[in-house]
Amino acid sequence: MADEASPWSLSPAALRRAPFVPRLVLPSPNGSAIAAAAGESAVLAGSLRNASAVGRWLADRGYGTLDRPVAVIASGERWPDGSLRPALEDLLGA
Repeated sequence: MADEASPWSLSPAALRRAPFVPRLVLPSPNGSAIAAAAGESAVLAGSLRNASAVGRWLADRGYGTLDRPVAVIASGERWPDGSLRPALEDLLGA
């Protein structure tokens, strides 16, 4: 959850309210934890914005078949109190 001191978060609603900055990098602790748990498997960071690029990358490498299945995980976001915010935008992207 964003606050006045740090109004940026992975939440689209919080980003709409946050002040404009020319460059914004947001970490994804849940995404990082999922990537670390994947071991030797290929991990891609997908979003609604880059969905077609991710799809092309997978198809070009033969993923999405019976021999090379794909798992899609909507990771959500952790609030400062440690609780999970299930993210509708993650579910839509997945």
